[in-house]
Formats: sequence, C-alpha cells, structure tokens
Amino acid sequence: MMSQFNICFGPYHDLLASLTVHLEQWVFQALFARALARGLQNPLWWSRRRYI
Repeated sequence: MMSQFNICFGPYHDLLASLTVHLEQWVFQALFARALARGLQNPLWWSRRRYI
C-alpha cells in the first residue's frame, strides 16, 4: 500500500510525511496533557492505575 502511495504522491511525499509527524506529535501531546491534567485532579487515578 505504501509503495502505491509513494508512486501517487511522489512530489508531495516529504511534505505529507512532515505533516503526518507534526499531527502525531500534536495528538500525542494533547492526549498526554489530558491524562496529566486528569491525574493531577484525581490522585487516586494514579494509585489505582499503578496497582492494576
């Protein structure tokens, strides 16, 4: 699938790859920030997760 993708979007591959990396980083940071905020608001959530 990726080979067909590269053939179709050859000139745009670098741009698309960098956009994908930025998107993944943004999503990861958003999820991490949400989990961190939830953990700070609810300390029991951390201890409960640690013992599971």
